[in-house]
Amino acid sequence: MNRSLPLVSVVMCTYNGSNFIDEQIESIIHQDYKNIELIIVDDCSTDDTHQKIEAWSKQYSFISFYQNEKNLGYNKNFEKAIKMANGKFITISDQDDIWLPQKISASVACFNEEDEVSLVHCQNISLKDGQLKHKLAKSRIPMEGNDTRQLFLYGQISGHTMLFKRELLEKILPMPHGILYDLWISAVACCNGKIKSVNKALVHHRVHGKNFSLDKKSPSKKMELDLHETLEALATIDSMKSNHKHFLQQFLDLIKKHNTKKYNVIDREIFLFLVKNRQLFFGHRKRVLPIISHIKHSIKLSKMNFIGRGKM
Repeated sequence: MNRSLPLVSVVMCTYNGSNFIDEQIESIIHQDYKNIELIIVDDCSTDDTHQKIEAWSKQYSFISFYQNEKNLGYNKNFEKAIKMANGKFITISDQDDIWLPQKISASVACFNEEDEVSLVHCQNISLKDGQLKHKLAKSRIPMEGNDTRQLFLYGQISGHTMLFKRELLEKILPMPHGILYDLWISAVACCNGKIKSVNKALVHHRVHGKNFSLDKKSPSKKMELDLHETLEALATIDSMKSNHKHFLQQFLDLIKKHNTKKYNVIDREIFLFLVKNRQLFFGHRKRVLPIISHIKHSIKLSKMNFIGRGKM
């Protein structure tokens, strides 16, 4: 370990991740950034995940392992794990991805360029059936800046790609019940600084039939909030700019009104709002003819049932 470098806390939550956990931990151990702690919290796995993690923790002193006495669910488990972080920076790990060696160092380097940066994220490449799928990464423009409105419809920053300042913790915690943790962290970071992109694919994000999904064991009837509930949760961020909060309220009112109407019929108000603000909602998509793509998506969304959709 190089103690002259700022400590980075890598936070991982596990649940029945035996198939891939070794490969991910190994990729974290072999990061070229040499001052990290790895905090792993297992949410009552029923396979041999905990035995594998215990073996790693006995071999490496910077790995701390905890087991929950009862299942907390995806969001609350991450909230618990994040609270244990000691580092100047915090980064989040899925249990089944593979990190490239420069994942942490490239992210930390971005904070040396601008003091107001609150969160850095990288791109990822989907890993399915042993094959890397580059198409999705090539079709997206990474989010940068501090315009929170870009997050109101599409969650553009995945948890496994982000690294953020410890100072954000007091604003992030506690997380609203049911909101996706990565959307909440991204929005809070956006309201308290700037988002910066490494603009490199530094994670191989494994896609498979047993991905660790939100609140898999949650006693809640719903897996996530409806879109209007997500927007209501985001509206509680005190540090959000007043014009962004006003925009959010406009969008929220339209979504609530839309939820009372028939679906599969174009909602004119939603459609016009989406088209008017198309660069905010759809600007992250690379398209040859953006205006045509934006109109198509606006039509599709204006006919959609938003119940059960907290993050597009």
